[in-house]
Amino acid sequence: NLLFVPDGPSVLAVSGPAGSGKTYTTALLEHLRRQLKDFEVSGPVDLEGEALPPTEVARRLVAQMYRPTNSMPHPGLETPNSYLLRVAEWVVGEAVATGKRWCLIVDGASQAALMPDTKSLIHQLAILMQTGVARESLRLILLDYQESFPNLWPRSFDREPLEPPDHIGQLDVEDYFRGLAESMGLPVDHNVVRDYAQTVIVRCPVGVAERMRLINEATDDEGLAFVQWLRGGL
Repeated sequence: NLLFVPDGPSVLAVSGPAGSGKTYTTALLEHLRRQLKDFEVSGPVDLEGEALPPTEVARRLVAQMYRPTNSMPHPGLETPNSYLLRVAEWVVGEAVATGKRWCLIVDGASQAALMPDTKSLIHQLAILMQTGVARESLRLILLDYQESFPNLWPRSFDREPLEPPDHIGQLDVEDYFRGLAESMGLPVDHNVVRDYAQTVIVRCPVGVAERMRLINEATDDEGLAFVQWLRGGL
């Protein structure tokens, strides 16, 4: 709901325990891209298990936007922070040059995976996305990121903490299906809602590490069938 809203955040950090659905955020953004057709989603730059220096993170972000990477600035007689600012400006400039709106994704951005200079690059990108054309056309999505952004305006940053998925139950899924029917302006049959929700829960046993992924997949499948039923297709 907050993507590209004029007063919405330009940086979104998603964090939570294993299996809570952080990686599913990428799939959700891709789904929204296909539905809305007014922004693009970069393939995630994954830091998990790989300590990437800031220049490599920047290069991969730009490559994911199908832009040439041989124009990346080279370090000169300047401080490391000044150089990282130039690299961040290069990433933003390449994104703006596409003429499209982009969600740039960095995955596995936990404290343990971040090199200090890579963390500084992320902060520089976040600061640049607060204003001007970058704010209008770019969003930075950070998965598994627990760091703070002390130099950002409060409205520029939002954190989405994900809870362990075992708390999701029958009533939660029923609420989802009721909301789906209401969003289409159609009457709600509570017995049908209960049946579809029960089908989802049966497919997603508690205690399974991948329960969030199973819930999302089952909800997608049953949600499609539910919409078809609402429209008289079944």
